This record gives sequence, structure tokens and C-alpha cells, in this order.
Amino acid sequence: MRSARLLGLCTVLALAIVIAWVWPRLSAVRDARSDSAGPATSSAIELAQAPATTGREPTQTSPPTATPLETELVLLDSRGQPLNAAQVVVWRDEMVLATATADDEGRTRVRSFGGTVEAVVAAQDRFPWRANFEASVGTHVLQAPEVPFVRGVAVHATTGLPAPMDLDLAFDRAPDALHDLPEQVTAALPASSLECRRRNVLVREDGTFEFAAPSGALPATLHLPVRSLLVDVHPQSVGHDTRDLRITEPLTDLRLVVFALPSIEGRVVTVDGAPVLDADVQMELEFVSPDDPSLAWQLRGSAPDFPQRDGTFHAWCGNPPAGRRHADLPKLLDPRALRRVHFDIARAGRLAGTKVTVERAAMIDTWNVGDLRLDALRRIEFVARSLDGTPIDGAVAADLSAGTPSGEDGHGWIVVDEGVTHVEVGKLGWRPVRVPLRVDSASPLEVVLEPDNVLTCVVRSQTGELRPGVQVRLKSGARPFEREDWRHTSACLGATGASQLRRARQFDDGSFEVGAQTDDRGCVAFGGLTSGIALRIDVLGPTGEPLARATTRVGVDERASVELRLVGDVTFRGRVVDEEGAPLADAFVLLRDTDGGSCGAAPSDFRGRFEIPDLVPGRATVEVQRVGFERYTENGMDLTAEALIRLRTEPAFRARGR
Repeated sequence: MRSARLLGLCTVLALAIVIAWVWPRLSAVRDARSDSAGPATSSAIELAQAPATTGREPTQTSPPTATPLETELVLLDSRGQPLNAAQVVVWRDEMVLATATADDEGRTRVRSFGGTVEAVVAAQDRFPWRANFEASVGTHVLQAPEVPFVRGVAVHATTGLPAPMDLDLAFDRAPDALHDLPEQVTAALPASSLECRRRNVLVREDGTFEFAAPSGALPATLHLPVRSLLVDVHPQSVGHDTRDLRITEPLTDLRLVVFALPSIEGRVVTVDGAPVLDADVQMELEFVSPDDPSLAWQLRGSAPDFPQRDGTFHAWCGNPPAGRRHADLPKLLDPRALRRVHFDIARAGRLAGTKVTVERAAMIDTWNVGDLRLDALRRIEFVARSLDGTPIDGAVAADLSAGTPSGEDGHGWIVVDEGVTHVEVGKLGWRPVRVPLRVDSASPLEVVLEPDNVLTCVVRSQTGELRPGVQVRLKSGARPFEREDWRHTSACLGATGASQLRRARQFDDGSFEVGAQTDDRGCVAFGGLTSGIALRIDVLGPTGEPLARATTRVGVDERASVELRLVGDVTFRGRVVDEEGAPLADAFVLLRDTDGGSCGAAPSDFRGRFEIPDLVPGRATVEVQRVGFERYTENGMDLTAEALIRLRTEPAFRARGR
């Protein structure tokens, strides 16, 4: 009897414990079902006068829930068109709740715990904008606000015809939507959306142009291209100078009267008609008034770039002389008044130039002077072969940019100044040779090259990807002078297989130094190295700091290779889980350096995983936040090791779930 009573008492006690544990959870499930049983809400957020566009907190907020909710967002522009690939960041109380990217229909989904939240939307080629909405089960439409525009037309001063061109626009400050954003939200936005103060404005073929001027971004400066001058502006109240226009308010009737500076076209050739590719062209245009011969003036100009492959150059006219207004330029550059053009042509890196004067009658047309023949330059042909007579493709002359490398038949040519008696020809992997010039010879120079050593450097990231466009510096140790000539270095230019012969910088102790960038395969090659000496290879960062280093030696006719891995390409990876080990999505992970500044951030995905790339090896402070969980902070975490971050539920949410 006593055993039966004891068994019954234990049974009642067990049932009481089960009911006490199950009942709160059944109530939470019933409440969640009742909340989700209501109809899905669909609301369009009007942003033109919304408090969120000014960065202020919403005046009325709804409390969050204990159950995660999934909300569908539809992102539209001000005309109602979907914003595909737009990125949205949702936050509350300076804590990022979710980040998402819209599909082709502008739709995306975010998870939160309900209540009133804020969002910032960044779309390609558009200014970011903000909105508030009630996070709930259903669909919300976030439509961009109407933004004021600046509209105008650009015409030529001489003809009145449309003047298509590219204008540069620079706003004084960021729009209001980016003001007062929490640091975590800023870190979660794409960098391109934050760098929105500079824009390119296209003047169309009909001369019209327009650009958005969101609230808070004006004033702005509109900058004309370097070869156009601003003659007049309507309305007259708009401030401007010769190239810059100051916009202080939205305008719809802006009119720009511009003058396009003409260019003198021609070809720079040698006495035998070969193109000169390294010519520095300066000019002075001489004008005489057709109505009054006593009135004369001069304008200077220059060619901003070296001539093209056929020797063609374009020298642009400069500003008017002192005391003249830019409004007088149409008269100053009257083609009927042009009498002659004086040229001063020098080769790159040389002080002495050649002066050539072309009369108006000798010009092909108004702005084309034809061929400018430089008697002091001549073309020298050469043929490069190996010791067994095989033609060598890609051989070039040292420090002579005018000319062509040898082709498959070994033939090439170079342009030399009068008085040059020797020329150096070589190629990567072939020892350069110094050849005397024969002025009276009609046959090409015979250049015989011997094989030489080659050091190929391959640059990879920490994860093994090839890194193109990285600066590599090669420096030798001190050595005694073996001979008076300098060492040679050639840098591989990539898939074309062409090579460029360069001089290394020589120091008093006999060491040398040379640098080159890696090609599209992450490679750079050096040749003509002294055999047996110590070589130090540095991969340099943007500010010159070494990111990788190696040392080696190269033997006679040796083909050596060195692989370098960058030390500044660490990716911090890890997982965020709850107390029971379940993955947590939309947890925001922030890294801080020793000075407390942010050095990277990323949200966790549905598996709880996150990645923060492009970090320097070392240790940093890790901060993790997620709604419903306590803030996680750990100092001195190793960035090279994978992290496992376990978050604890906040007491308020823990009590609500019981």
C-alpha cells in the first residue's frame, strides 16, 4: 500500500513538472500563430517628407517580438520601376538587423524581430535613400523619394549648335540620407554608395544634360573638360569662371555657352619618313587680323600625349594672352587670321629640340600642318639572330621608345638622334649587345644575341590567387665593378610576349635596383643579372610598404623562378552560433584595430558563417551584435585562425521565451 501511494505521488509530481515546462512554450506558439494568421500587409513608404530621410529617429515605434519574422521588401525608384541588384541594410537602435540584395524584380527578404525598423537603400548610379517601416510578416514597398534635378543645355559659342561632352560634378557634401548613419550601418553599405559626391554628367548629342541634386548635397561644382572653356552662362546669377560652374540650387533652365579649343594636327617623322613616337610637341600660333593687318597676336599650345603609332599628334591651343577675355576666343582663333605655326619639337628625356615653322599656305587645311620632318633624326633597321642564325622575335633597343621590336623574321627598326654612334639591342632571356651604327650602310644592322639568365617572380595572395598589377622591386647586394657598362633589366609585359629593355639604377657600391609591375598572370621577369650575386625581391604595397620578400641567386644562363605570397591578404573567417550551437544568421561582426577604428565588417549568412577579407595579419578586437542576444566582445583575436563565436540570449528574451 505504501509503495502504491509513493508511486502515485511521483507520477503526479512528474506530470506537474511536464506541464510547467510545456505550457509556456505552447502559449508562445499560440501567440505566434495568432500574429501570423492576420492578412499580409502591403504598404508603400512615402519618403519625400518621411522623418527617416533626415536621419532622425521615428516618433512612434513598435516593440520587437520574441519570434523572428521574415518580411518581403519591394524596392522601387521614384517612377515605380523595380531597383534590381539594389542593396538594403535594416537596423534598429544602431544595430544592424539584416542586409539583403534585390532580385531582377526589386524583391528581397529580410529577417527581424518585428517592430519599427529603419532601412537605407543603395542602388547602382543612384543616391542612397532611407525609410522606416513596420517589420512584420507580409510585403512592404519601399519607394525612392522624388529628387530635385538640375537640367540644362550646352551649346557652342561660334555656331550655337549642341556641344556634347563629359562634365565632372562634385558635391560639397553627402546627401542627408547618409548623415548620422550608425557606424555599423555605414560599414555594411557598399563603398561605392558612400563615395557618391563625385559624378560624371553626360551632355547628350542634342546638348541637353541633367543630374539629381538630393537634399543636403548642394552646393556643387560642375567642371568642364580641359579642352573646353566656359564663355557665358544663363541665368547670369550663376557663379562661374573659365572652367568651373557653381550650382547652389536646383535649376531647370541652365544654359552653358562653351568654346571648344581647336587642335593642330600633324605627323612627326624622320628625314626618311619614319614616324617619331616619343616627340614632345610645343607650338605657337601666329595670327594677323584679316580686317586690320596692324593687329596681330599669338597663342601657345602643346600636345598632351606622345604621337600615335603612325607619328600623328594633336596639339591643343591654350588660353588667350593676358588682358584678353575668354569671351574673345572665337575672334582670337578665327581661322582666317591664322598665318603660321612655330613648332619646338624635342624627344622625350632630351633637352635640345628642333624648331620648325609652317606657313599657312603650306598647311593641308586650317588645322592640319601635314608632316614635320626632323632632319636630325634617322631610322636604323636591324635584324636580331641567335648564335645559330635563328631570327629572334621581340628584340628592342634600350631606352629608345621610337621604333618597333623585331618580328618573326628578326627585323625591326629604331629612331636615333644625329651623333649617336652605338645602340644597345636585347630581349628578355638574351644578353644585350652594343652595336656600332654605320651611317653609309644600306643593309640592316646584324645583331647576334646570346642566351642570358632570367629570374621570373610570381606573386600570389595568401589564398593562392595570382595578383596582377603589383609593384615588384629587385635589388642586388654590393659588388665590385666588373666593367664600366650598366646592367640591363627587361620586364615581361604580359600575354603579348613583348619585352621592354630598361636600365637599372646603379649605386656607388656596385649594387643596382629596378622595379616593374606584374602582368595579368601575376608575373614579372628580370634578365641580364650578374651571376652569383645576392638578389633581394620585395613586393611593395600602395604606399611602398613591403608585403612580401624573398632572396635568391641566379647562375649563368639560368632560368630561375621565385614565388612570393603577400602578407596583407588575410581573410578573417568564422561562425556565429547560439548557446546550443545552432547557427545564427544576420549577426553583425565588426573588427576594430588597436586604435579603436573599424577595419572591416560583415554579416553572418544562414549557416552562421562570415568572411572579412583584405586584412593585415595580426590581432584585433571582435564585436558581434544580433537582436535578442547579448553583445559579444573579444580582444586580441587572431585573424588568421577561424573563429567560433557563441552568443548568449538577452535576459529579457530569455524570460519571454520561458
